[in-house]
Amino acid sequence: MILRPIEQVLQQAQQRSEVKHHDLSLIAGGILGRIEGLYAIPDYVVERDQRSLANELIDAMLHGIRKP
Repeated sequence: MILRPIEQVLQQAQQRSEVKHHDLSLIAGGILGRIEGLYAIPDYVVERDQRSLANELIDAMLHGIRKP
């Protein structure tokens, strides 16, 4: 199952007190769903590949969109 590795990463982050949530399975599913959604966008619409978009989206979800 593809959710399990995402959930494991979140559990490891929670053990290091980097994240906190009572339902990491839900969060893992949300992350996966958002990334899958990127692949529904046709290539001609985006100027970058979906992998770089996915990495940027994950970063924004984990670190927010605040100014540094």
